Amino acid sequence: MGPLLVQAKIRGEGQEWARLIARTAQGDQAAFGTMYDKTSVRIYDLILRILGDRASAEEVTIDVFTQVWRDARRYNADRGSPASWLLTLARSRAVDRLRAGKAERPSKQRRRYPTRARTRNSPVSGMSNSVLCTMR
Repeated sequence: MGPLLVQAKIRGEGQEWARLIARTAQGDQAAFGTMYDKTSVRIYDLILRILGDRASAEEVTIDVFTQVWRDARRYNADRGSPASWLLTLARSRAVDRLRAGKAERPSKQRRRYPTRARTRNSPVSGMSNSVLCTMR
């Protein structure tokens, strides 16, 4: 795929995510579930890289999506892309968890970053939309 096609795909993805965030802000549980399905692996990957602990990364991922459900109306497209907003929320939550001392980063010798295949099989990525939509 050439650079122009990649840029078009990213732009289209961002527009779709912006629509899903807007619908989530209106309380649309189906849109929230779709957004979770499309973004949770990326969010989990980032959080896991920061925390280095799967259990903590799963908890923080759920915290991030709970915040998205509550604060979707605060998303402002003029301030950044949907991906930037979601990843900023994820990074902030993960750093907060580290600062609170609730997660210990493993040493560099023990740290192993997951492959995409491993994260797709994580308990977080397997959650159903109905479970997520009960997080009001």
